[in-house]
Amino acid sequence: MIGYARMMLHKLSNNGCHARMREHLALERLPHDELRHRQFWLAATFLKHAYETVPYYRNAMDELGLRPEHVRSFAEYGKLPVLTREVIRERKADLVSSAMPRKVVAALRGMAEGCVPTQVPRDKAARDETQANWLLCLTFAGWTLADMVVRLYTASGAEAGNLVQPGVREWLAGTLSVDVRTHRPEDMAKWVRAIRRCGKSYLLGNAWVMSDMADYLDKAGIRLGNVRGAVTPGGRASAEQRQRIEASFGCVVHDLYGCSEVPCIAMECMEGNLHLLAHSAYVEFDPDPWCGAPCVLVTDINNKAMPVIRFATGDRAVPVDGDCGCGRGFPLMRMVCAAETWFLTAEGRYLPGGDFVSQVARLCGGADVRLRQWAPGEVRVLVTTGDAAALERVEGFCRQAGGTAYPGLSFSVARGDDRMAAPVAGGRASD
Repeated sequence: MIGYARMMLHKLSNNGCHARMREHLALERLPHDELRHRQFWLAATFLKHAYETVPYYRNAMDELGLRPEHVRSFAEYGKLPVLTREVIRERKADLVSSAMPRKVVAALRGMAEGCVPTQVPRDKAARDETQANWLLCLTFAGWTLADMVVRLYTASGAEAGNLVQPGVREWLAGTLSVDVRTHRPEDMAKWVRAIRRCGKSYLLGNAWVMSDMADYLDKAGIRLGNVRGAVTPGGRASAEQRQRIEASFGCVVHDLYGCSEVPCIAMECMEGNLHLLAHSAYVEFDPDPWCGAPCVLVTDINNKAMPVIRFATGDRAVPVDGDCGCGRGFPLMRMVCAAETWFLTAEGRYLPGGDFVSQVARLCGGADVRLRQWAPGEVRVLVTTGDAAALERVEGFCRQAGGTAYPGLSFSVARGDDRMAAPVAGGRASD
């Protein structure tokens, strides 16, 4: 009954977050191809808006001789410039859309000049979409409308220091907001009392806050039996944090991958897999020319106030083929370490390089080795030292690897030089 009461409340208050969340729930069962087609249509429409209303993108595309109607595939989308945090800091006023009402544009530009350097202003529609995505991500952890959401957040200004207790308003809204700006034991004791009053609950907050609270629960000998899941936005919880949170709260931790510029990019399901939220963001895996892990580029297709297109998050990840046991159609990805070796095949698949470098180095007597992704499916192996016999051994090893361990890849061997130490600027190999 409480779930139906909340649905009616949100309809009466004209709150579209839950309606949007239900639309997203319907999308997650669509086939990959249909999701991708819909995603491209949204991205192309968003690009047209950015070109027509945002000076930065209009100038950048004009310099490339590129217009929105020329972008007819995701491959052509990749011709657009990469947006970095440095560009956001230096050109923020030029990134604000003129399509917003005049007062909103003035306010957003004021925010752009006065807020945290890389903070991205968002309009109401984008904020509502973020709320809807948070609710969608909670369903990955098992949340339903009948359950409470306890949002552990850092308040500011007039909100600072206030702890909202679950009253009628919070019960109907289904959300309890807890100010976690301070971490004194007496503050966490209040959090515990508030969470206990909520009944069946799911936590949404930073991993470090939850791990600190887990320490408090352990020291106080407290066990909360009503927390059924925890979602950590903003990035992955460390293995140690996950273990502490799960042991103390008695629930599973799910990672919501995102950043301050694009809050919702991918969500972890019950199977432990990260699903790309294809309805909300378009993610590219930009190959590293030196065979490092691909860089994550993301386009937020919701925030029309300040479009974020092909933004370099600074993270590394690879796409994952196949379906997930949870049954969702959203494509999969896996976060990886920047130092790992990855090869890009001619078909566009990524293969882990494993200990390829160390094996080549042993064949050359411990020589320095660098791998250059010359083109999709083509890898150049550069070694600094070694006689002709050593290079022959490396060539034989590479021929065998291309036919067995790394099918579809061809390796060529050459002596390296001082250019081995510097990756190619712009992320592409050149002659």
